[in-house]
Amino acid sequence: MYIDLNRLECNIIPEKGKFLAYVELGKDKNGKRIRPKVRGRTEDEALMKLRKKLQEMGYAEKEPDAPKLDMIVNQFTSVPDFVREYRVNFIMEQVKLYEEYGQYVKGSSSKNERMGFTSRTAENYLYSLKPFEDYFYNNTLGEIDTSAMNQFFRAKEAEKNSKGEFSCSQVTLNRIEFVVRRMFKRAVDSGWIHSSPFDSVKYYPPASRKVTEKVEGLSPEELKEFLKVIQGYPVIYSPIMLMLNTGMRTQEVLALKWQDIDFINHRLHIQRAVTVEVAFDGDGNIKSRQSVVSKTKTENSTRTIGLTPEAQEILLNWKQTAPSVSKTKLGPDDFVFGYEGKPNFTYNAFRDRINDYLGRVSGDIDKMRLHRFRHTVATILASRGQEVLQVMRQLGITQENTLQRYIDQKANDQIISSNTQAISQGLSDMIGQESSDTKKPDLQDIMKETESITDDRAKVVINYLLELVQEVKK
Repeated sequence: MYIDLNRLECNIIPEKGKFLAYVELGKDKNGKRIRPKVRGRTEDEALMKLRKKLQEMGYAEKEPDAPKLDMIVNQFTSVPDFVREYRVNFIMEQVKLYEEYGQYVKGSSSKNERMGFTSRTAENYLYSLKPFEDYFYNNTLGEIDTSAMNQFFRAKEAEKNSKGEFSCSQVTLNRIEFVVRRMFKRAVDSGWIHSSPFDSVKYYPPASRKVTEKVEGLSPEELKEFLKVIQGYPVIYSPIMLMLNTGMRTQEVLALKWQDIDFINHRLHIQRAVTVEVAFDGDGNIKSRQSVVSKTKTENSTRTIGLTPEAQEILLNWKQTAPSVSKTKLGPDDFVFGYEGKPNFTYNAFRDRINDYLGRVSGDIDKMRLHRFRHTVATILASRGQEVLQVMRQLGITQENTLQRYIDQKANDQIISSNTQAISQGLSDMIGQESSDTKKPDLQDIMKETESITDDRAKVVINYLLELVQEVKK
């Protein structure tokens, strides 16, 4: 006789940043206690694993896999049904692939290939499909031609918020276009429709009218002002200073544990990040979402970086004060940045804590975008001549074009100047000619520079030395 899983009463308790789920099933014929137990990152995950374990042990009847939608898709299919088929039969299947095979599996090449979608990526897909479904809700698939798709994106470009400002950023429009285009390509590949509205030369990609503030690194003045404001609040000052000394993502800093820090060798091991886990119902709709600690953003994001002396001092000082703030035991498996009885921050809680504090204290900065800290570090590294691979390694970036978004114009100007000087000097060394950049200044150059000196005594001394040099030359 099987256990009724719907009436299953089990125990779920927190354990070292995870949740332990177990159930008492009495004793076996030898008098040994039957107590299946599993661990999960969340309560729901622990409960799901326990149900699966009971099924594997033969105490519960195995649940049949949820069937895919058996739906015929053609030009007469309504847009809501078209989207539903894609949501259930493609997006949800990608989530299952990810959950079954993990974040990465070995491909046929030496490079690891990603399998499926994370629940967070699936959530982004669903949000991107909603504007399309709403706009064409009363249409059939056969009515969506290139002209209709152009009208849809022109309408999205023209959307405004309550303040009368254009509301759709280029990133948002690009994401909608990517997901909807992919859905139509699947329909063409499946033979449901003959062509995609995106394939025509008359299709015009969306172009945002929204004025979007570019995320740039902090200027020296901004950084000094910001640190002056928050330095009296260790709960946010310490993790921010670690970000500024390492270039770590906010999500990586918030998931850091004391066991990840090697104070002896001045190293820091980044191997997890705070993220959002989304649960879906049987129809592929979002049911719930919660913050969890999981793997890093990409495979290359898992990395070891050095600790600056300043970062090491910050962490050591924080470790001395953290118990009185977080009220937790600071063991190797504890999170570094706990607060007020909580084991660790969620991303939103940390961001809100910073901006709430900035809004309450006097200062020119009343809000801060957390990604600016990472841009600041990237700009510092690039402007000081670090190699591209070195910067990418420090930040955990895999694509060079991604790195370009982190480097502001000041750093680019310095890089351009440095490259120009390097080429000039290198070519001069090769052909045995003195570089113009290394030419020694003549007396006229020195006299010209002297005019800008504000110290009268220094100016007199320099002019006197110049006169002596001219006498010697004569």
